[in-house]
Amino acid sequence: MHPSDKPLYELQKIDSRIRSLEREIETLDVGERELARIREMEPRATAAAEALAAVEGALKDAELRLAATEDKHNRHRARLHSGEVKNPKELEALRMEVESLGRTRSHLDEKILTLMDEVETARAAAEEAAAKLAKARKTYEVKGQYAARHQVELESALAEARAAREPAAQAMEPAILKRYEFLAERKAGIGVERVVGNSAEACHTTYPDQVVRTLRKEEGQLFCQECGRFLVFIDD
Repeated sequence: MHPSDKPLYELQKIDSRIRSLEREIETLDVGERELARIREMEPRATAAAEALAAVEGALKDAELRLAATEDKHNRHRARLHSGEVKNPKELEALRMEVESLGRTRSHLDEKILTLMDEVETARAAAEEAAAKLAKARKTYEVKGQYAARHQVELESALAEARAAREPAAQAMEPAILKRYEFLAERKAGIGVERVVGNSAEACHTTYPDQVVRTLRKEEGQLFCQECGRFLVFIDD
């Protein structure tokens, strides 16, 4: 292998590390899916809570109306049977009012029973929606905290890799470094590829034994005849 091959390959590993860290930072999951889910669930939870409040309000209103109706019914009924009213027409009107209030009371009783069932159903729906929303918010919070910590770690590692690149690049012969960077820019970030066995790692070109022997004998810079990258043969 040419004396500059190994440093060049080490530079390639540093550059690959830098690109990997940059991609990881760019694609770091900060909980965007959870945030979208929260935004979708919030109106549902709000609607469920409002529905519960509405039916609870209706129940309370019905209970107040029932209490007022029962009070009025009891007063009218007591007056009807008190003997105070002597006039037949007034007695008949009072009797009819008592009967009407009784019907209203029965209707309100049925309505209250129905509303009580509706309240239980609405409460269960509201509690379920609130629980799901709370869980999504917690997941988003935890994921965000993890992402923040992980980003700090990644950026620290990236800073170290970038710092390591500068002396590695400066140690290269300018012409070799220029060609390597030219190739890396045009070859998906890979300007140097190892030959493993008889095959190049990046482009998978297979080389005859003579080429491999040349690399092993350190007889100079070789380039892939297919992709143009630097070729190196490094024993692990």
